[in-house]
Amino acid sequence: MTESGSSCSFVNCCTAPTETREQVIAYWNGYNTEKGRKWLEEMRANGWNCWGVIPEALAEGKEVFDQDGQPLYEFCNEYERKARFPDRWETEMAR
Repeated sequence: MTESGSSCSFVNCCTAPTETREQVIAYWNGYNTEKGRKWLEEMRANGWNCWGVIPEALAEGKEVFDQDGQPLYEFCNEYERKARFPDRWETEMAR
């Protein structure tokens, strides 16, 4: 378990050298291909609705990541928002 209470795996933790912002963007832009879009559609059909938000926003030219390659609040899923932006998340949940 992480300090925020979420679970952790080797894939999701910074156990390897961190990637640059440019590498993160290049990874997500990989979904902006015909094959990538098809895979995203399949993921959505199986209930993974958070998939596709980042590639679509990048394709629209939006700023998605901070200087460290971390998604901005608007592009995080619910548990990331709660863990990384607790004050903002609590304010939004109180509305």
